[in-house]
Amino acid sequence: MQENIIPCEIKKIDKKDGRYIQSYFWDIPEFVTKKWVVGMYFVLDYKKYLEQGKTEQEIVEGCINYINPPKKTRKKIKYKYDTLEYYKSYLKDNHIIALLTIDNQKNKHFVGTGVTSCNK
Repeated sequence: MQENIIPCEIKKIDKKDGRYIQSYFWDIPEFVTKKWVVGMYFVLDYKKYLEQGKTEQEIVEGCINYINPPKKTRKKIKYKYDTLEYYKSYLKDNHIIALLTIDNQKNKHFVGTGVTSCNK
């Protein structure tokens, strides 16, 4: 997983690295119970990676690996943003808008909190 690393910057949102999305995502298994969605802006020249044959998902996953490296503590491996996984992304002029799943309802690096309940 860590072999795909793409250097990128995070565009801040209200002095945080992203925000919890308050919409409902029915296609995500365990949404609201064990997974929530956050939005982040990755600033990078993604066009050169597309020309190299990488997909949009591979670019975003490379950015995730770059911004969220594992830090080994005495007892376990920790990540700054917990577990981030690719969900969707949108290419814009000089940045990528990424929707990522996270396994923590509240993280100090993101604005807001995850959706708490839903009636499907």
